[in-house]
Amino acid sequence: MAQQSAMWRVGWRSVMAHKVRFGLTVMAVVLGTAFVAGSLMFTSALSATFDQALNKAFYNIDAVAKAGSQPITQEDLARVRELPEVTTAYVHDTTSVVIAKEGERSALQTGAMQTSVGVWYEDSSKSDEAVVDTVTLYSGAAPQGDAEVALPESQMAMLGVNVGDRIIAVSSSGQFTYTISGTYTDSGIGEPGVELLMAEPAYLERYEPGGISTMLVRSDPLDDQAMVDLLKQQFPGMDVRTGTQFADDVTGSFKESMAFVTYFLVAFGLIALVVGTFIIANTFSMLVAQRTKEFALLRALGISKGQLRRSVTFEAIIVGVVGSLLGVLGGIGLVAGIRAIMSAAGLELSGMGLGVTPRSVVVPLILGVVVTVISAWAPARKASSVHPVEAMRQGSGAVDRLKVRTGVGVVLLLLGIVFSVSGVLFDDQPTKTRASLVGIGALASVLGVFFASAAASIPLVGLIGKALGAPFGSVGRLAQTNARRTPKRTATTAFALTLGVALVTLIGMFSATLDNSIRDISENELKVDYILMGPGTGELPLPQDVIDRVKGVEGVGNVSETSYAIASLGQPPSSVAGQNPGSFLSTMSGNAADVYNVDGVDGSLDLSEPNRLVVRKDIAQERNWQLGQKIPLFNANGAPIAEVEVSGMFDAAKAMNPITVSQATFDGKFATTSVVALFVNGDGSKSPEELRQSLEQAVEGSLYVRVQTPEEFADAQASLVKNMMNILYGLLGLAVIIAIIGIINTLALNVIERRQEIGMLRAVGMHRKQVRGMITLESVQIALYGAVIGILLGLGIGTAFLKVLASQGLDSLALPTAEIIWVLIGAAIVGVLAAVWPAQRAASTPPLEAMVD
Repeated sequence: MAQQSAMWRVGWRSVMAHKVRFGLTVMAVVLGTAFVAGSLMFTSALSATFDQALNKAFYNIDAVAKAGSQPITQEDLARVRELPEVTTAYVHDTTSVVIAKEGERSALQTGAMQTSVGVWYEDSSKSDEAVVDTVTLYSGAAPQGDAEVALPESQMAMLGVNVGDRIIAVSSSGQFTYTISGTYTDSGIGEPGVELLMAEPAYLERYEPGGISTMLVRSDPLDDQAMVDLLKQQFPGMDVRTGTQFADDVTGSFKESMAFVTYFLVAFGLIALVVGTFIIANTFSMLVAQRTKEFALLRALGISKGQLRRSVTFEAIIVGVVGSLLGVLGGIGLVAGIRAIMSAAGLELSGMGLGVTPRSVVVPLILGVVVTVISAWAPARKASSVHPVEAMRQGSGAVDRLKVRTGVGVVLLLLGIVFSVSGVLFDDQPTKTRASLVGIGALASVLGVFFASAAASIPLVGLIGKALGAPFGSVGRLAQTNARRTPKRTATTAFALTLGVALVTLIGMFSATLDNSIRDISENELKVDYILMGPGTGELPLPQDVIDRVKGVEGVGNVSETSYAIASLGQPPSSVAGQNPGSFLSTMSGNAADVYNVDGVDGSLDLSEPNRLVVRKDIAQERNWQLGQKIPLFNANGAPIAEVEVSGMFDAAKAMNPITVSQATFDGKFATTSVVALFVNGDGSKSPEELRQSLEQAVEGSLYVRVQTPEEFADAQASLVKNMMNILYGLLGLAVIIAIIGIINTLALNVIERRQEIGMLRAVGMHRKQVRGMITLESVQIALYGAVIGILLGLGIGTAFLKVLASQGLDSLALPTAEIIWVLIGAAIVGVLAAVWPAQRAASTPPLEAMVD
């Protein structure tokens, strides 16, 4: 026990004696565990917020009535309110709008938030009119009549408006001007975004003339199920469910919409942990190599292998515990940062905490410690195998071990190539199966590169070092020799950067290919003069008055409307609570052949008449549809709309939706379509420039409808893709940061290990500047080697994945040439930055003191 206690003290003193090394290793654990802890905390905070909001917002709701086979009319709403068992009923509908200040022609910027109009109800503490009591007047007055609205207090500063200002709201219903009568706060879980609230009569008249879609009902005398039964009996055309089911639906959909944040955090947290694992393993390997004499002396004093192994493991536990604790604190900071970003974007959730729970603290702690100990296990075993005479002799085992390591790497690389090629060539298999094969191949390739990279580094680092060091003479040659001298260490250090660069290259390939594919669609498959739609991908419906004006423009030939309706083909959608009641079905007016270039047309693509459907041939074959066959069509509530005839089929096309129903099918039915784009061709009477000018004049007052050529449309869609990719690049920067820490770590330990060597070089006349240059060149060589291997790995995996996804429209494979060049330049900069502190430390080495150590 005394010996073991002494070993614990040795382990602890070793940590305390090398604080810099300890701090650098801890940082790798911190970065990984912070993202894992942050994702768990964010999830916990989100769940707790929703649970709290549910208790406050929906406890009053007994029943939810949705439009079924018939719309809910204003007369139905009045009849429901007249029932003696009903305490009150609340219209729960919103309509998307775009807003602007009166007199200004540009829309107010709301970021990623949706802007909508809803109904104002007084707080139930002041009135029994409301079913929910989360909305409270904050300043000004409640909106009245048809010319006033209230805005959320939290959004006023962002929008740059004040109480009393006049704003314009544009929707598919038209354009209206409102005065901001007041502001409100909402402690519930309503849809995120900017919601203008107005008096119920005005809202129903302007935005729900076709009927109400959702109504919330409160009953004091009846329980929820009794209220549901009563409404079903009195209104058989309504789809009625309990308030609890409705609450589950709302929170479920909102959590699902926010889940991507958690997925991103977990994914990049795992990437951080993987990269950090290699850095930690590398650190402990160097630690053992540097302390060979120390371990040999301890063994000579009678310390057993087990005690020595436990000592090194104890150091790893200290690193893991400290790093994980700091990572948990980092996770708290990450959640606070996400909350701040959400608040700035208008997605603030009232009462949202930090989500610190036992699970969100314990899991990252355990994960961080386990990862650290596992990564240190091999060095610990190596330490325990040190014999007293080890420090006085050199063996050849390293070369033998390198051969075994390389052999394993080559086998794994070959397996990776076989699986990836199989996924590409088996084009008769489902895309999911092929992608899985490529995924297995990618994993095998990554592991193969890790094992084979040490052997590959000897010639490759030599080539890089020769080219890089040529202008620096003897200092460059010395740096080249040093970088090649320990290939395993060089490869392991570079591998952290290799992973990050491979992911950057892979995403760059995906982005470039998607960009190319989008441009190919506009050049080869769209044959229209102009496309009119809103910003982004066209989520906002076009106002009907704008559509009418465009159709009346002189010089316009045919105009085709593209819209979407929530409906289902073949069978009614599920009415089970919590399930999607239908899917977005593409609809179109006019002749699709005037808009799209498609091959292999059977029948006709003319969708001018109602009850017509055109379908891609592979979809028709999958569903056993034939030309002339009639398919039943249902609205979102399961009510039959019509039977549509399969009037046309076509070969695979990227631009045209695989299934499209004629828009006229929905006319006069309770299944509205929202026109999101107009495809316009001129009649030849005007030049393209003149026609564009006329179209822009027609949409001038709409605030957000843009006139674009197919090429401009492709540019806009490509910019959206690039913006999404930039988010991923930002998160991947985490892996690069960890890689920089890894290179700093390795160089710093390398300088410590070579203290005598550097002292000798200083003693024979090497200047401090030359020492700094030598260390910097070594660092740049390692970084460039890691980047080159990462680029090759990313290109290989990316090519295989994109070949598999060619059937999904990504068939214009492109290489991210610019990104690759920037990655190489960035790697060189990383190498220089990573070497700053180790190089300064090496340059300050006292020659005489170092030589006598």
